[in-house]
This record gives sequence, C-alpha cells and structure tokens, in this order.
Amino acid sequence: MAQDLCCSLIDAKVMLGITLSDTSFDAILTLIITDISAVIQERLGRTILLAPNSRNPITVYLNGTSAPALVLNDRPVQAPLYTGTTTLGSAVVTGMSSTTYVFANACVASANLPTSSYVVSVGNGTVTLNQAATASGSCTLLFGPAVWLDNGGFYGTAQGAFAANTQMFEGVNFVLRRDQDGGTSSRSGVLEVIGAGGGGLYLGGWGGWGGGWARNWPMLTGYPVAGQGNVKVTYTAGWETMPQDLQLVALRVLAKVRLSTVWGQIISSQSYEGASTSLVQAEAKTGLLSGDVGPLLARWANAF
Repeated sequence: MAQDLCCSLIDAKVMLGITLSDTSFDAILTLIITDISAVIQERLGRTILLAPNSRNPITVYLNGTSAPALVLNDRPVQAPLYTGTTTLGSAVVTGMSSTTYVFANACVASANLPTSSYVVSVGNGTVTLNQAATASGSCTLLFGPAVWLDNGGFYGTAQGAFAANTQMFEGVNFVLRRDQDGGTSSRSGVLEVIGAGGGGLYLGGWGGWGGGWARNWPMLTGYPVAGQGNVKVTYTAGWETMPQDLQLVALRVLAKVRLSTVWGQIISSQSYEGASTSLVQAEAKTGLLSGDVGPLLARWANAF
C-alpha cells in the first residue's frame, strides 16, 4: 500500500535552515524523507497513511477468533457524521453536508433510516442506500466501516465468499470503538461484537468473530482456533493530517542522516589540523530510531 511521507520538503528545509528558494538540496532531502518514512513505517508495523490518500477506502482480511474484539492494523478509522435530507419511501438521501470518506457498502445509521442500512452509491451531494427511509426531513447520518463475517471466506478466494448475507451492521452486529472527540473516528481501530436482535451474542457460527474449534486426540475437550481470512473489512484509514510527533521524529532523524551522508555515520568529533574524524559507533547497533525519538514512536506502534 502506498504510504504518505512523514514530513514535507518545506518543513525539512525550515528545520535545517535552508532558504526555501534554494533548490540545490531538494533531491537529497526528498530521498532522505522517503527513506525515513519507510523506516518509520516498518518500525511501527503499520502503514503511514493519511485519510485523503487515494488508496482509501482500503479492504483488509483478518483472522477472527471467539474474542469479542478485533483490531484493525491501519488506524485511525474515519467514521464521519454528516447531515442530509431523507424522503419517506425513498432510498436517496439528498443535501448531504459532505460525502468525504463515504463509500459503497459503508454502514449508515440514522433516526430516519431502518436498521441494517448501507451505502449503495455516492453521488454529487447525494447518497443512495440499500433501503428506503422511514421518515422525511433533515437528519444526521453516522457512517462506519463495511464488515463481513464468513467462516468460509478464506481471504476472498472461495467461490461466493463474503456474499451479501454475510454483511454485518454497526449497531446491530458490531460497533466501532469511536474513541475520539465527536465520535467520528477511532484511534484504537477496535471492532467489537455486540448483542443482536433479541439481545443474544452474535455468534457468526462459532462465537465472537468466528473461527472454529479443534480437538487433539485423545483429548476430550476442544479449544478455539482463529479463522482463516474469515473477516473482511472495508474502511477509510489514516489521519486527517500527519501527527506532529511523527513529523518531529522524521525531521530529527533527517537532520541526523543528512550529517552522515559523507561518512555513512554520525560525526562525534573532528580536528582540523590533524584531519581527524571520529564517528558515533553506537548508531550502527541501535539504529536510526534510537534515543529520544524512540518514545515518540512507541504510542503509534502495533504491538502484535
């Protein structure tokens, strides 16, 4: 997946005290920024992605288990709240305040809509749904990820995998942990199975997010095992803008790398008359993202 860069060329030049009109360093700085962003992404174990990235919405396949929570690796998850106008008996919502981050199959909830509603298509200021509105008038619409649970889905490779009847709906079968202000995004990226219908746990065939049970002979009891690509999720991932601490990490490492372009290591000391240069040897052992930048990255890293 194409990643976004952790800092801009302009910010890098400001950080290094290079006049913006001086383009003599642009090529090397652009190369360093690209490489540093890739290093940071690898360390975090997740894609560095901004929500406006053209790769959105992304689709991922996960191995569900009997546990009630499922974590999306690429976060945060954008789940916007907009206003629109519904007409009783019509599946078209008009006068949308915005359709940014709205996509086909996205879940949508509103007081003017029946449960288990989702987006069929997105137009210019309009959204067409899978079923007609139950009331007319202006209303708020809460959009969320599209989720399917199919124990025979196998990452979408099985014939008929993730058919329409395997789609789950937010507020009915699952909920996105909307843990940011306004409830329009999820930094944690956690999907949780909830009670459905009469309040019973949505089992999906096996419990939680699917999977199955195994038993080793001659054991009498079995144990739960994860599914094999049995959960499909389509969603808009990434930050609206790059977090400032990630930008700071990139800029600090960029300054370090720029100083090492001649010798391949950071210079610890130099003497002019004797033409002596000493290099920092510890850097080779601890890596570019050591020292004071390590803690800045820790809160964004995937721990699994």
